[in-house]
Amino acid sequence: MAKKKTTKKKEIKETKPLDSEPIIEAKALSDEEKIKTVEKFNKLKSTETMTIPDEAVVNIPVSGQFYKAIDGLFYYLLDNMSAPYILSTMGLIRTNFKDKKPEEITDKQRAVWTIMTLLSEIHWQADAQNKLVKTEKTMASAVQQMLHGVENAPEQVAELAKVHQEERNKREKNTSDSSDKVKTVKKQEKFNTEGKKITED
Repeated sequence: MAKKKTTKKKEIKETKPLDSEPIIEAKALSDEEKIKTVEKFNKLKSTETMTIPDEAVVNIPVSGQFYKAIDGLFYYLLDNMSAPYILSTMGLIRTNFKDKKPEEITDKQRAVWTIMTLLSEIHWQADAQNKLVKTEKTMASAVQQMLHGVENAPEQVAELAKVHQEERNKREKNTSDSSDKVKTVKKQEKFNTEGKKITED
């Protein structure tokens, strides 16, 4: 009588969804804790690395001072953008680029979306933790209010964008005037040194 073949059942390892994991409270890490992470990287193969899955949510401590640094980066991104372009970009971000093909979204718009998403999330969390205080409105705060659906925010963004553009034009004019003055001084110095008249360019 032939023996029946027996097949070993593969053990299925149960995995929990990432969102079922307990939320770890954010804290400032010590040097020892950071070294542990470095040691994990050192144990990897040369072809391996460690990354964050798309579904994972990482909590990090953010100070108000660092938030201002991110806000400054936001202004840097807007520095060479016209008021109409700023408004159109904010409109696209508000609708999550609806009806816009990926190849039609510019790198600049992606960068603004990234910074705005980060600033907005910090704002939501700060409010939930009762850490928001009243202050003078800035371009970034007005844009956030617009994205959050606050009344009259689009008009305020348009006005601040206009002011921002005017300030940029003034800076460019001052830079140009300073450059002209430097050229004039250099010509005068050359004239004084060589003792002869220099023709204008």
